[in-house]
Amino acid sequence: MAHARRNPQFRGSVIPKMFFCCGFVRHDYRSLRLHADFGNNNWQHSHVVNNQSRNHFWIEFPQDGAPAADHKNRIILDLAAAQFDMRIPGKSFLVSTGSDSRYHKCFEVPISCAPVYFAKWMCSLNVVNFDGFHLIENIQHVVRDHNIGEVSQSCLDAHAHLKDVLTRLESRKGGGVGKDEFFWKVCDTAKMKTLERDCGMTMSLLEQREQQALMTMESTMGSGSMVRISVI
Repeated sequence: MAHARRNPQFRGSVIPKMFFCCGFVRHDYRSLRLHADFGNNNWQHSHVVNNQSRNHFWIEFPQDGAPAADHKNRIILDLAAAQFDMRIPGKSFLVSTGSDSRYHKCFEVPISCAPVYFAKWMCSLNVVNFDGFHLIENIQHVVRDHNIGEVSQSCLDAHAHLKDVLTRLESRKGGGVGKDEFFWKVCDTAKMKTLERDCGMTMSLLEQREQQALMTMESTMGSGSMVRISVI
């Protein structure tokens, strides 16, 4: 979500541009640990994680003074589980350089495309009322805690629109809605087309890029599952 009043900084310098990157990693994930076992209904709250996908997401931004097109002079901020709660005051984050060979990037989009990417993720998994809802709650906490002003388009707008479309579809069908049907119904709405235009990206194009990324990943590393990671 774009910041309306102050720009993000790295080591005291304003970050001029940020990119949301999709690719895969050439190393095992670090061990994950929870302070308590919250049950087995959802993997993120389970005592055991079995990650069967190598797709990975991270943020990149240029180092101070480096042009955005110079990928080797960027900083990689990994979005792995250990760093998810970035809003904790004084929290430290591990970063790497753009030349880190463990990260194989398949494509990138400007961070301004986040609302469309968020909508695409919710549609593809049909998680508007669960994971999507909880992420929106976290965004609202960040907006309130950091006194962020209004922006023209945001993930909040995307979630509100998807919830409205899903409610109308479920009411019309008298039951559940398949994720593929939901995806294309949302793509065809005037409000989503406006959001896509404002962000400079479409959900269908993101879908194509993710499929291409999947093929690149499998041709490079194979399609086998990753190691099982125990969570305490």
